[in-house]
Amino acid sequence: MNKRKQQAIETKQRLLDAADALVKEKGFDDMSVDDIVTACGVAKGTFYHYFESKADLLVYLTRAPYDELKRKFAATEGKPYLERLRAFMREWFRMVEKYNLHFTVLQNRITLLQGIPQTRSQSQIDQGRAMLLHCLKGAVQSGELRADTPVETVSLALIFSMQGSAVYQTQNPESFDVAAWSADFIPLVFDSILSPYLTQT
Repeated sequence: MNKRKQQAIETKQRLLDAADALVKEKGFDDMSVDDIVTACGVAKGTFYHYFESKADLLVYLTRAPYDELKRKFAATEGKPYLERLRAFMREWFRMVEKYNLHFTVLQNRITLLQGIPQTRSQSQIDQGRAMLLHCLKGAVQSGELRADTPVETVSLALIFSMQGSAVYQTQNPESFDVAAWSADFIPLVFDSILSPYLTQT
C-alpha cells in the first residue's frame, strides 16, 4: 500500500472516530459536519470526499464493529474451521458487550432517515451469518463436519440465537451478562447443535 492510500485510510478513520465520539457526546441530530471536521482539523471538503452526507456516515459507523470483527476473523485463516467458528462466536459476543447499546441507537436512527444507499447497509444478521456459513461450509469441505450437515439451517439457527441475545442485552443491560452467556452458549452449540454432524468426537 502506497503512502497516499494509507493516509486516505487514516483520514477517513479519523473522521469516523470523531463522529462516533460526537454522537456519544451530543447525539446524532445535534452533531454537525462542522463539528466533525473541526474535531479532526480538516477542511469540510475532506469530509465530503469520503462521505456523501452525515446520514451516509452513519452507515459507516454501524459497520465499524463488523469491520473489526471481519479483520479478527480473517486473522484465523488457516486454522481448523471449527476452531475458527468458536473464535468467531467469542469475538461476536465481545463485540456485543462492547458496542451493542451504542450500535442499536445508531441502527435505529438509520431506519428513520431517507436517502441512505441500501447497498452500503447490510444487516447484522446477514453479516454474521455470512461468516458462520463460511466456517460451516469449510468444516464440511475439510471433513470436520459430515457432508450431510445442514449448513444453511445451522447458520440461521446460530445467528438468530446470537442476535436474540444482543436484542435482550439492549433491554436488560444491567442484568444480562453477555460474557457469561457466551461461555454457556458456545459449548452448547458444539454439544447439541453440531454434535450429530462431527466426524470426530
